[in-house]
Amino acid sequence: MIIAGLIGVSGFGNVHYHDLLREHEAGRMKYLAATVINQPEEPEKCAKLRSLGVEIFEDHRAMLKKFAGKLNLVCIPTGIALHAPMAIDAMKAGANVLIEKPAAATVQEVIAMQEAEKEYGKFTAVSFQSIYSAELQDLKKQILEGVIGKITRIVACGLEPRTYAYYTRNNWAGCLKGKRGEWVLDSPYNNAVAHQLNMMTFLAGKSFEKPAGPVSATAELYHANKIESADTASIAIETAEGIPLYFYVSHAAESCLRTGFKIYGTAGTIDVTLDTFTIESSSGKKEIPWQRDHVALRGRIMESVRARIANPKAFYCSLDIARAHTLCVNGAHESSAWITQINPEAIHETGEGKDLRIEVKGMDEAVKTAAAKMQMLSQVNPDLFKGSGRKVSLVDYRKFPAGK
Repeated sequence: MIIAGLIGVSGFGNVHYHDLLREHEAGRMKYLAATVINQPEEPEKCAKLRSLGVEIFEDHRAMLKKFAGKLNLVCIPTGIALHAPMAIDAMKAGANVLIEKPAAATVQEVIAMQEAEKEYGKFTAVSFQSIYSAELQDLKKQILEGVIGKITRIVACGLEPRTYAYYTRNNWAGCLKGKRGEWVLDSPYNNAVAHQLNMMTFLAGKSFEKPAGPVSATAELYHANKIESADTASIAIETAEGIPLYFYVSHAAESCLRTGFKIYGTAGTIDVTLDTFTIESSSGKKEIPWQRDHVALRGRIMESVRARIANPKAFYCSLDIARAHTLCVNGAHESSAWITQINPEAIHETGEGKDLRIEVKGMDEAVKTAAAKMQMLSQVNPDLFKGSGRKVSLVDYRKFPAGK
């Protein structure tokens, strides 16, 4: 029986809370301890936990101290900046870890977690839920078998409008740093559509367990909203595998185009959307639906974590896989040394009440055109986008923001 603990039940912690309840009630895990720093705000959850015999703490360090060596798994769905220190604390206390995505804001934090894995003989799994999909894993196997020949490039494009409420949902949304000066790098590519960028690096990897290795990044980062970080980006990543990755996204779009990406090969293409994989090759066209039911995917994550605890060879979204995503994010922010304001003349409000948001006239066309041409946004609409980015090496990159 796996003995589990949880740090946080609010915000996205609510998802992990229900994950563990399902595991507990199915008899697959025993839910033993939880840290809830805002207990007066979560009376029902606290009452439910106590009814299951779960001991509740106000501080995760007190929880880990009392249950050191007794927990097989600790789930950590906290803010981005807390992933690494809490994961290291949990591994030091003898527990394996499941953290929410992204793994961390900076590559040095991911490296610190990897070093803790080696020191304490534990693992940290990352909740990039798409990686746990059986269909996506099968797609990678087909790619490695040459279903579309050799991959030549992967291009992502997304128009993902977000309301003002999105940027006030917590104290780090839209921020580069948290209140204590810790890196957060909140952005579309590090949060809302981080899954897609992570999938791109995973599918471009030369072996099933490994992602592609980013070796350079060139990016332009922009904002239309009054935030510190970016809400719009064009990012080009070179990889050790010789497969360029292009990523285009905006939260200040005029309309919605859910972020997908297209894999180009020497013998065909694969379109990856939220619902299907469409493979076109000399053998014809094949559409493969993939599991996007939220509860089912969360179940796959927990199943994979249980399997990894029982078998060191079981596949899961490792820090190695997640580190490639973090490298891309760090490289993008080093490339675009500052977040550039989009031309204010094109910015206006739209919607009402809770749907009130910013949109940029001409954004949709610019993002789609840049993706089609694999160019930076400033190249396709210099009146709207006046930023620039330098090419940054990611070879032996171990620290953001100071390079090597």
